[in-house]
Amino acid sequence: MNSTRVRCLIGLVVVSAAACSSDTGDDTGSSSNGEKGHEGPVAGGKFEVFPPEIFTGTDGSHTFKAPVITVNSSGPVMWTIVDQSIAQLVPDAENVMITATKPGDTMITASSGGKTSSATLHVVSYTPQQYEDGMKRYVNGLDAANPACKECHAPGKGPDHTATELDADPDSQVQNTFLTGVDPEDRPIKDNSEFANLLKGKTHMWTVTESEKVGLVAYLRSLPPMGYPEYDAPTTEKEN
Repeated sequence: MNSTRVRCLIGLVVVSAAACSSDTGDDTGSSSNGEKGHEGPVAGGKFEVFPPEIFTGTDGSHTFKAPVITVNSSGPVMWTIVDQSIAQLVPDAENVMITATKPGDTMITASSGGKTSSATLHVVSYTPQQYEDGMKRYVNGLDAANPACKECHAPGKGPDHTATELDADPDSQVQNTFLTGVDPEDRPIKDNSEFANLLKGKTHMWTVTESEKVGLVAYLRSLPPMGYPEYDAPTTEKEN
């Protein structure tokens, strides 16, 4: 553990849910969340918090949440946060739902079975006006070449772009997706056959103002998460 991590962990604020009825033998005074959690094959078997960097925001008016999971826990998970003023944690079995309360960076840590894993939380500052501009661009198109975002992203249509998918991506990568038509994995969206019928020949390169550029990200981060993210093992190379 490096010195920066050690300094961050000093004075942690413990945030946890009440222990489930099946937990026994915990007389430390700290409670932990239950047994339910993310399931699925994970290479290597390492206990991890995912995503390892979490991005959300706040505008002082709307609610911004970020769902985070653990993988390969060996029992109940306890969550802690260094700066409690930046976000609230609501444990949900082995996972946690984060609600941003003010801009800033901090660290959250999960502990299970004597193992720990941490992730950096980034809360970006938006303005209510940016949010409004982003929301309007989302629901209103400019012209035939620049339709409303909701035309392809209505509920049950198109890819999920709530915090369930976006909380692993910084604002610049989210913006790059609708400005250049290339997703955070460097894949042209038009080449994805799953969405070709929605794009109808367009490249997902949209015209936006500077305020809409920021505001679209703010609006997307404020959408209610569609569950918890699926774990993606880290890679060293972008997909071709």
